Amino acid sequence: PRAPAQSRGFRLDRNGIDAVSFDWMKLLQAGVLILFIVAIYPAFRWWSQNGPKAGEGDWGAALLALLGVAAFVMLLVWMVR
Repeated sequence: PRAPAQSRGFRLDRNGIDAVSFDWMKLLQAGVLILFIVAIYPAFRWWSQNGPKAGEGDWGAALLALLGVAAFVMLLVWMVR
């Protein structure tokens, strides 16, 4: 029988793994990603040197906010089940 993945246009190697094929769109996306990183690096460098420094209690507040978000997501998952 024909493998179902082959009917969808995937190329499979002998182990059944999708073979990597050259795609111009992937190359264009990689180029855009590299340009984005190059463009944003000066702002990152400036903010890392001149940005506000964390004071006493700031890390605890950030951790509390992250735990609150995680608890809210867990509540949503529990309500869906």
